[in-house]
Amino acid sequence: MRAQARCKLHPEVMSGWSSALSVAITLPYTVTTSPAGLQIAVDGSTYTVPATFNWVPGSTHTLSVSSPQDGSSGTRYVFSSWSDGGAQNHTITAPSSSTTYTASFTTQYSLTTAVNPAGAGTVSPSGTNWYVSGQSVSVSAMASSDYSFSGWSGDLTGSANPTSLIMNGPKSVTAQFTAIPESISTPGAPIGPSSGYVGTAYSYLTSEASSNLGHPLEYQFDWKGDGTDLSLWGAANQQKAWTVAGQYNVRIRARCSLHTSVVSEWSLGTSVGIQRVFQIGCSDDGIQCLGRTDGGNDGNNLVNGKPKLDVEYEFKITSRILGARQSM
Repeated sequence: MRAQARCKLHPEVMSGWSSALSVAITLPYTVTTSPAGLQIAVDGSTYTVPATFNWVPGSTHTLSVSSPQDGSSGTRYVFSSWSDGGAQNHTITAPSSSTTYTASFTTQYSLTTAVNPAGAGTVSPSGTNWYVSGQSVSVSAMASSDYSFSGWSGDLTGSANPTSLIMNGPKSVTAQFTAIPESISTPGAPIGPSSGYVGTAYSYLTSEASSNLGHPLEYQFDWKGDGTDLSLWGAANQQKAWTVAGQYNVRIRARCSLHTSVVSEWSLGTSVGIQRVFQIGCSDDGIQCLGRTDGGNDGNNLVNGKPKLDVEYEFKITSRILGARQSM
């Protein structure tokens, strides 16, 4: 822009032109977001929109947005598009007329899931996930081996599994589980000798009991049947050597190795008669040996040069002892 002057009385008298003066003509341009109130960056500076700028037509500027942007708790906004079709971060040339540039965002809500009690099962999706507003989300739960699924709490109710919910806002859902009571089946009656002698160890075992949860078991024998002579907890096959002759009722019970307070009922008893062993020689005073009850003789009572066990003799006793049995 430049100017010159002339005389009002003598208009033919004119000055020369002045030096040129550069004048920029600007127009207002607006940058905003949908939904409103989010942040944009224009020429590297951050603004909360809407924001208006006075630019010279034909000048260039950069527009950019960050994504996602946080809203209120459980809400965020993810960039979708610019109204001019540009990329998330792009350069524009100011047009010859005022223009509004709008960055559109998609609203997302969080879905947070949990399990109660902890470790009782799993829920899918797990943790915190984000979904577009209005989206239908499927939710499912799976119990661990010791629990059963009992229902939902929070923003879901009922016990349908799987089920779904509409994401029309932030959601929190908890899968509830109930512990399955453990039970141990009663073992079978101990299997083993029904008679024996004092001082000799005899083996007894039982048919396996079982846990309804599949847990490992351990066993305890009651060697008398009255709870006064109990074995340590251990295997289902154990040995016992009685020190006193008598009639015993051997029984067994089982418990969970992981939860030792869970114990079965006692099994049926196995009756075991234990006898004393008398050491009586044929040459003892007042005792007459009448011979072996099996009709054999001592000469054929050797196995590898050693006497067999449990060979019975009959004696005639003239003293106060009325009868006896010898075990060699």
